[in-house]
Amino acid sequence: MKPKHKKYLRKHHVDKKENAPPQKKLFEPIKTRFLIIILISIVGIVYINSVFGKFVWDDQTIVVRNEAIKSFKNVPFIATHDFAKMTNYNGNIYRPMQELSYMVDFFLWGTYPAGFHVTNVLFHIGCVLFLFYVILSICNSRSIAFFSAIIFGIHPINTEAISYISGRSDPMYLFFLLLSFLFYIKLKDLNKNFTKLIYLTLSLVLYSLSLLSRETALVFPAILIAYEMCCVGNKKIQKFIKPSLFLIITAVFLVVRSNILSSTNPIQNQPIMLQGQVLPLFPLLSKIIVKYLRLMLLPIGLHMWNVTDLVKAMIEKEFFLNIAVLISLATVSFRMIKRDKTLVFWFLWFIIFLLPHLPLIRLNALFAEHWIYASSIGIYVIISTLIFKGVSKYNISKWAVSLFLFLIIVCLSALTIGRNMDWKDELSIYNDTLKYARFPRVLTNVGVYYGINGQYDKSIEAHKEAIALSPNTPLFHNNIAAVYYKKGQRDLAIKHWKKSLRLDPNQAKIKHILSNQVK
Repeated sequence: MKPKHKKYLRKHHVDKKENAPPQKKLFEPIKTRFLIIILISIVGIVYINSVFGKFVWDDQTIVVRNEAIKSFKNVPFIATHDFAKMTNYNGNIYRPMQELSYMVDFFLWGTYPAGFHVTNVLFHIGCVLFLFYVILSICNSRSIAFFSAIIFGIHPINTEAISYISGRSDPMYLFFLLLSFLFYIKLKDLNKNFTKLIYLTLSLVLYSLSLLSRETALVFPAILIAYEMCCVGNKKIQKFIKPSLFLIITAVFLVVRSNILSSTNPIQNQPIMLQGQVLPLFPLLSKIIVKYLRLMLLPIGLHMWNVTDLVKAMIEKEFFLNIAVLISLATVSFRMIKRDKTLVFWFLWFIIFLLPHLPLIRLNALFAEHWIYASSIGIYVIISTLIFKGVSKYNISKWAVSLFLFLIIVCLSALTIGRNMDWKDELSIYNDTLKYARFPRVLTNVGVYYGINGQYDKSIEAHKEAIALSPNTPLFHNNIAAVYYKKGQRDLAIKHWKKSLRLDPNQAKIKHILSNQVK
C-alpha cells in the first residue's frame, strides 16, 4: 500500500485491522485509588529523610531570623512590601501566600525545622496527585498519568524546591495552579450553567492564590490557550473567552505588584555578565536549555551553583554542539508529535513554563535547578506517552517494559534520597557545592557558619579564600571583619570594614560601626 493511501486511511480512521493485537496496558487495569496510594507512598518514602534536615542557606534569613513570621499580628503587612522590609530581605519578590505559610508553620512548630520540611513535602505530594488527575483528564490513560506523575514526584532535580525550605514557593504555586487547571478542565463536561460558574470561580480563585505564591504562575493563561487549541478544539473565538478572564486576574496582579514593589521594567536592557564576561544571548539560551534537558534525562552533578559553567557556553565548538542537539531534538519531536495535538500541548507546556526563567527578563541568576520544577512535567509526559505508545505499536513484552520502568523509578529514588542528604545541614550543602568549584559566595557562607559556631580560625580561612577570589565584594570584607572583631583583633576588623565602605559608601550600618570603633 502506498504511503498516501495509508495517510488517507488514517485520516478517516479505517486503517485499523480487525485482527490487530490488543494494546498492552500496564497500569490501566489498576484502579485509580490504588495508583494514588502507590504515588503517595513512593513519594513519601523518597522524601522522608529530608524531614530531618536543618535550616540552611536562605532559610536563616527567611525563617530563623525573620521576626515578621513570628506573630499573626503581622498578617496585615503580608500584602505589602513592609513585610519584606521587616524580614530584611531585599529580593524583588511579592509572595504573600508563601510568607503566610511560614507564619503558620512557626505557629505550629516554632523554629523546629522538621515541621517546615513536612509542609514542603505535603505540598509536593499534593502537586503529584493533582498532576496525575490533570494528565489523566487530558491523555485518558492511567499508564501515562501514573508514570509521568511518579517521575515528577521522585526526580532528584526537584530536591532544590522540596528539601530546601526556602524553595517552597515552587511546590506551593504549582499546587494551586494544578488544582485550578483541574477545575478548568472539568468545565467542558458540565451542563448546568450554575455549576459551571462555581467551577470557573474556584479556578480563578485558585489561580489568584498561585500568583500570590510565586510570579511564575503568570504564564497560566498561555497554558489555557494552548489547552483550548490542542486538547479541546473550540472555534477560534471560543478559545480565548475563558482564558481572557485569567488574563484579567493577571493584569490586576501585575498592577498591584508593580505599585507595591515599585519594580523596574524586567526586560533586559543591559548585556548579560558573568565572571566579567559578556554572554551573547542566543548561545547562552542554547546552553541553558540543553543543560536543563540533560539534567532531566541524566540527573547527575546536581548542585546549587550550576550557573558558573555557563561561561563555557561561549566556546565555539560547544555552542555549535548545543545548537545541533536542539535542532535534532526539535526535528525528532516534530516528527513524533505532528500527528498528536496532545503531545503538542505538553511540548508547549515545557516551553511556556520555562520562558519566565530564561535570561529574556531580569532575574537574580541565569540558572537554577528549581526553575525547571513545573516546566519539566511537559517532557515527562511526552516521554511517558512515547513509551506506552511504543509498547502497543511494537508489541513489546509488558514484563520487559515493567522491569525497565521499575529500574528507572529505583534509580531516580536512590538519587533523590542521596541528594536529600546533601541538604541535611549547612556545612553539608556548602561542602557538596564546593566539590564542583571554589565559589566565593559559598566559601563566605562556610566562613559565616564556622563563625557562628565559634570556630574562628576556620571561619577566617574560608573568608580569606572568598576575598582572594572576589576582592571587591563588600559583603566578604564585612563578614571577615565581624569574625576578627569577635576574636579580639580589632585593627584587622576595622581594616576590612573600611575596605568594604570604600567599595560601597552607601552602608549606613558599617558607617555606624566604624564611628563607634574609631575614636
